Amino acid sequence: MGDFAAVWQEQDEQTRQWLIDHNGEVLPSDVLKRLTASAGDASELGWLDLHDPDEPVLTDSAVDWIESTANGE
Repeated sequence: MGDFAAVWQEQDEQTRQWLIDHNGEVLPSDVLKRLTASAGDASELGWLDLHDPDEPVLTDSAVDWIESTANGE
């Protein structure tokens, strides 16, 4: 999950806190925009699930990574 860790480091505290508080939920457009701003083509990101383009979510591994990070693991 190293690629998501790099994206995480680029996020401001507000975005990180939203991801912790809403882990596993559909990403609102503003959060998605911030996450993908420096990551490139969203359709090629291994940590982003776009099976339903109207409801983008993080993959299970990204959700698990955020949970572990939030818990200090």
